[in-house]
Amino acid sequence: MFFANIVKGDPNSPRSASLDDLVYATVDEIQELTWMYRRNLGAGGSFGPTVEFKTDLNCGVDDTYAFGDFNNDGLDDFFCIKPGAAIIGQSDRTQREVRMADIDGDGRVDFCLVSDDDVKSGPLSGVELADLNGDYRADFLYVGDNGNVDTYINQRGSGKGIVPDWRKAGVTHPGQVATGVRGNIKFGRIYGSGRLDYIYTKEEEEWFDMIVFENKGSGGTRRKGDGNLYCDMRGTGADDLVWIYYDGRVDEINTNIHSPPNWGHDTSITLTVPGPRTGIHFADWTGNGRCDVLVQNKATGALTLYENNYDAGAKALTFSNRGVVANTGCTEGWGVGIFDRGMRLADIDGDGRADPICIEISGRMTAWLNRQSGLLDAGQIKFAESWDRANIRFADVENSGRADIIWMNKYTEASTVFKNNGYQSGGAAGGSSFSWTNRGVLYSGVDRGECLHFANLGGLGRADLIEVDPATNAAYTNFNECNGSGGDDGAVSNPGLPSYSTNDPLLLWDYAPVYAQDRNPPYPPLKNDDESDIAIENLRETRLFGFYQCDTETFSNIKNGWRDFNRLSSMDRLSSNIDWNSQGINEFFGQGDQKTLSDDKKRQIQNIFYYTSQMWTHWWTDWGPPNYIDSWQYLWIEVSCSLGDGSGDLENYCGDKENPSEGGPAALITWKWDENRYTRALVCRKYTTLGKDLDDLTRYMNTEKTAEDRLNLANWEHARGGYWLHEATHMDYFMNTPSSGSGPVVRDLLVDYSDGRGENKAYGIDNARKLANYDRHFTPGEYTQQNSDNYRFYAMSKWVEANSVETTYPYKPSVNPFAMPVFPPKVPDEG
Repeated sequence: MFFANIVKGDPNSPRSASLDDLVYATVDEIQELTWMYRRNLGAGGSFGPTVEFKTDLNCGVDDTYAFGDFNNDGLDDFFCIKPGAAIIGQSDRTQREVRMADIDGDGRVDFCLVSDDDVKSGPLSGVELADLNGDYRADFLYVGDNGNVDTYINQRGSGKGIVPDWRKAGVTHPGQVATGVRGNIKFGRIYGSGRLDYIYTKEEEEWFDMIVFENKGSGGTRRKGDGNLYCDMRGTGADDLVWIYYDGRVDEINTNIHSPPNWGHDTSITLTVPGPRTGIHFADWTGNGRCDVLVQNKATGALTLYENNYDAGAKALTFSNRGVVANTGCTEGWGVGIFDRGMRLADIDGDGRADPICIEISGRMTAWLNRQSGLLDAGQIKFAESWDRANIRFADVENSGRADIIWMNKYTEASTVFKNNGYQSGGAAGGSSFSWTNRGVLYSGVDRGECLHFANLGGLGRADLIEVDPATNAAYTNFNECNGSGGDDGAVSNPGLPSYSTNDPLLLWDYAPVYAQDRNPPYPPLKNDDESDIAIENLRETRLFGFYQCDTETFSNIKNGWRDFNRLSSMDRLSSNIDWNSQGINEFFGQGDQKTLSDDKKRQIQNIFYYTSQMWTHWWTDWGPPNYIDSWQYLWIEVSCSLGDGSGDLENYCGDKENPSEGGPAALITWKWDENRYTRALVCRKYTTLGKDLDDLTRYMNTEKTAEDRLNLANWEHARGGYWLHEATHMDYFMNTPSSGSGPVVRDLLVDYSDGRGENKAYGIDNARKLANYDRHFTPGEYTQQNSDNYRFYAMSKWVEANSVETTYPYKPSVNPFAMPVFPPKVPDEG
């Protein structure tokens, strides 16, 4: 017995109102199946007469069956899954492990495989993948023996690939009094809410009783990052940020003041237009440089204009309804995904007015040119490339004045640019009226396409790459600052974006350490926003655990230091967009006037800082040793404490035994990953006695010390967040060195100044800057990119520059520009 949408009662009804019909099969004496359905009449659970249908498939009683929308037409298709089914290379999978469900919310069911090892809740038969809350994304439902249901909501996530953000909803259905009824529980859209209702079937002598529990729930269908729109609302030449509610209401605008991460908040906006959000477009329709709002009629493609009446003196945005300004005839509407829009508005002919573009499911595009005299039907502007239209964007990449096509690979998210060569009156290739040149991949895949926006934030007329975390709405911008103006035929300069990898392990469940008996819980805590426990361990974030021999004070200092490490590594122009001409780059990585850092060295240095910034919140699905199926275990860092007396450091690595009150020379020590253990961290006594939290250190320096003291980086040296950043660069797994093989492997290099002291590790500001002198003289970045303290103190210099009273780079302590090692630095234990 199944519940599936076999027929449409009203072909014009929205997908959200779909009703599932009752589908079942009977078996005759020769074991042949006869399939039948009863149409859901939509009258509070009434069903029509029985109708027989043929599948035209050679399927029998030993096969497994499923229904799901395969082609995104709103009707459920029939799947016959044979025993030992060998599909997409999974020859070792059996039919009982197959689930057909739409995981990524694109309107098409995906082929999902589940094994006994993946499910920790109980038998495999309890696993259901079904859209409980009506957002077209299949949720994870585990049905217990008495019909109780434990639910994880599938939400739009981040990171490479299509792995969702699973949010624990807890027990959503308490179940029945009877036990052994797992197989009697079904789910279906009985009442037309778009949500799945809970159905308990009871077999009688010659019939089934069906007890339906209507789904009255709500929530979990949208994310904070869904409402972001970027458009030039004030005619400044740069895009502002507007956040729009799902129903078409806007009550706040963030104006672009060109001071990231800050935005202006002194401009008011008053706007309410008919929703939903997928049918609302922000674009300059009138050609005055300011973005208007246009609302699309889903059925007809007609556009209603709400003209922008920005008052610069009053700093107020208001809009006037000008009625329908375009009857395009585009009936593509929009799909179930928030980015699956059948119409886009973009200026493709370069006259400053947005043109309506109609995109078919196949990717074929037609358009109408918005001329001052009226709409000009341009016909086909781009032939079909078999692209999923949800992955298509329009933006001016090279400042040509015309919007280019950007197509994003759904899995790697590398973005290919098709340069807009303009309208061709005589026709172009493939019967199109516009000519396009494939420029190849110009945007590396920093995140999945659903998290990427292309907007002119820098004010240069070029599309900058904006990565938006859907859960928090935190955004990170990679500015498009390539040399030269638009319209050239040369190669676009490498913007230095983080590299991407397609090594996406297909693991949903993690292998977490046993921590139930630990004195202190893991950090960050394993809690949801509502303080409920997270049952899918470590789905996000690197976590510290164990805390062996750590007292209460040290445990608190560890948590604060780890949090400070995240703040430090995530600073503006550190985790991305480093200023390669800054004084700090000169003094810590050897950038000079005569010899400069190569693009390769810049990329490697940027990647190290980027990877440290990702240790706090990244999904970590694209990195890590590819040879270990259980590689997610390395997301856990096992922590122990010396406690001064060495009880937590029997080998005395910290050197605390000789000075238990103040501690030995080390503050924090880590071991690199190996194939047998988690990464390990040993917290020494000096971490507590000498180290300071960033806020306390900054407050002390800004209130108790002089300007001269604040400009001396040595006075900021012992920040616990800096300790963690130093050690993080040693963690090969997190720095991607095991899988990439391209380095740099970051260690504490040995330097020799031929002063009688022999070789010493390049610790401290003085050694870091002398190492930079050496690189500046020979090859900028050669050795500094391999030494941890160069990363640590460059990051700390950025902190001081941003947070000290003077907001000035800390140029002290000064180092003689000719002071440097006399021999090439060495890697410890490697010659």
